[in-house]
Amino acid sequence: MLWPTELKRRVGSGLHRAATTKYPCYVPILGDSEGAGRTGLPVFAAAKVRIFPLSTKHFLKKLLYVPKICVPLHPIMTPEEFHQLKAFARQDGALLSVLWIGSFACYILGIANPLLGTLALLLILVSPIFAANRLRHFRDGAREGVISFRRGYAYTALVFFYAAVLLAAAIYIYFAFIDNGYLLSTVNQFLMTKEGKQLIELYGMADQMQENLKALAEMRPIDYAVNMLSVNITIGLLLALPIAAVMQRKLKVKN
Repeated sequence: MLWPTELKRRVGSGLHRAATTKYPCYVPILGDSEGAGRTGLPVFAAAKVRIFPLSTKHFLKKLLYVPKICVPLHPIMTPEEFHQLKAFARQDGALLSVLWIGSFACYILGIANPLLGTLALLLILVSPIFAANRLRHFRDGAREGVISFRRGYAYTALVFFYAAVLLAAAIYIYFAFIDNGYLLSTVNQFLMTKEGKQLIELYGMADQMQENLKALAEMRPIDYAVNMLSVNITIGLLLALPIAAVMQRKLKVKN
């Protein structure tokens, strides 16, 4: 049997324990108060676990994680090999420009002489074969018989590029200092002949021919050079594809 004083003491102590015990509950701002403090919260409060444990940068990195594939990246060629390629391409481009300049000279003279006009056409048709032959010499002499498609394409494209630049320079020099209206006057004389008139009537190009002659008369030497430069570079980029494909070789041929 408990006396009133003992009952009061035990009940009072129980109430005291109830008041100071930390229960898990939700309070918007708990602070450091004791009544329903955060000490007893099992996960969020006691462990102080953050809802977003990572920063936005790291969270997005984890969310958008893509496994990295380690692939060694080797350059197509070393700087020394690139300088070697350009040196050989410049030499062969100069040789190819001799063909093109000869073809241009035959074209100018071939307006009055059909035989020279045919020779100009033949020199143009031989140009891809010549470029392929020079690529073969570069492959066998400088590359020890092995060359990839990309390296062969770069070499051939540079050969055509250097040849186009030299031909454009020759065309500019001709029209600026040598022609003096010779091309235009020769074309007019040819059109006044019987063969020229028949040719114009055959194709029905009378009006178009007059417009072309007027455009030629208004062109400057730099216009001729730039037009031929752009055309030849474009043709070279296209012709380099089949040439490089045919001349590529991955394994060295043993004698």
